[in-house]
Amino acid sequence: MDWRDEVVSDIGRGMGIEGLSFGVSGVISIEFESERTLYLETQEEGVLIYMVQELSRFDASKSLVHALRKCHYTQSLLLPLQVGLKGEEELVWLIYLNNEQFSRPTVESVIETLIRQSEQLAAA
Repeated sequence: MDWRDEVVSDIGRGMGIEGLSFGVSGVISIEFESERTLYLETQEEGVLIYMVQELSRFDASKSLVHALRKCHYTQSLLLPLQVGLKGEEELVWLIYLNNEQFSRPTVESVIETLIRQSEQLAAA
């Protein structure tokens, strides 16, 4: 078991999910009821943590502008937040953690940040 699997297993237990691990694929995905999916994806030097949420095709450009503003350095987030489009109707919020940053408290903070940004966009 990779040391990062131990971290996500511990996080999973805190969420009520036993046996959470990256497995052979190196990717974890957790679907939420509100048309959002959280991904944790191992890389050689770290882990990508990202949330994909569906956009209304009628408000996609407005939502993208809102999301880009949230990524500006003046927002003073602990870790750099990135945003992009997947196709025409899915927005991706992403934070990268290098291996030194990958710990339960940091991952939980990143997940909370991604959920909060996603919820704020949905409410905008």
